[in-house]
Amino acid sequence: MNELLKQLNLDPDSFAWQDIALCKGHDTELFFDRAEADQVIADQVKSMCDVCPVRNACFMQARENREQGIWGKYNWDGKGKVTEEKINDHDEAVRINQLLGANDE
Repeated sequence: MNELLKQLNLDPDSFAWQDIALCKGHDTELFFDRAEADQVIADQVKSMCDVCPVRNACFMQARENREQGIWGKYNWDGKGKVTEEKINDHDEAVRINQLLGANDE
């Protein structure tokens, strides 16, 4: 892994998954207020997440830190749960929350 990071001109000692996230450098409001206000923006952001090489790490960041906004393609409520009204698929949200062991709060 260290050799690969060096080939990518990344310092293995200070590397973080965010360094290679596709969203790096984009306006962070795209993943929060703007995505909540505009479904087209939310869909575009989630399309970027679909092909991001660190989507799983992003997803886990949201889960572990109870983030809010779009992380790893899913919209998080700030309480460690994926919100179905934001991903427009109740069954998918229930399945994800069951896998995560998220309970209703």
